[in-house]
Amino acid sequence: LSAHALAALRDRRACLLANHGIVACHASLERALALAVEVETLARMYCLALQLGEPAVLQAAPMDEGLARLGSSAYARLPRSAG
Repeated sequence: LSAHALAALRDRRACLLANHGIVACHASLERALALAVEVETLARMYCLALQLGEPAVLQAAPMDEGLARLGSSAYARLPRSAG
């Protein structure tokens, strides 16, 4: 399990482990907790969206535009997957 967690955390600060929950890492406990809450919120939003059908996944260009609009917010500092 730890090997899978380490692989999932490569270039990331948080991951979800099936049947276990969130692993969140940051410079302080407060920031790790804030990140864990954010991941939990986003996971809940995704689960709710699934009830309406398969959610659309934004490609790189719209994601870059959105991140530029957010500026220095927490979202802009989180790594994202390519594509």
